[in-house]
Amino acid sequence: MPHLRNGDPAAIGDVVRGEPYNVKDAEGNPKEIVGTIVSITPSIESCNCTVAWIEEIDLNRVSGGASVTVLVQSNVADNSKHAYTIRTDYGETKAFEKIA
Repeated sequence: MPHLRNGDPAAIGDVVRGEPYNVKDAEGNPKEIVGTIVSITPSIESCNCTVAWIEEIDLNRVSGGASVTVLVQSNVADNSKHAYTIRTDYGETKAFEKIA
């Protein structure tokens, strides 16, 4: 049975906070994310889960060959536009804590 940081069972649909394997900040340090568990892989030694979350992106920084699904929010009042993408990454279930 996969478990979260505090020992509670992990379940698909849990809203969690933690550090997945491949998400880093600008300095290369692990970055905490908040998202929803979308899959779980049980294991005898270390259970993993995949977490999905929405992240704001700068369209000017997307590299040439990248394919990105983008959600755009436009505010008519101040003429601002914000772009978001849905990201996923995996990590040990015990690296996450349930927040909702």
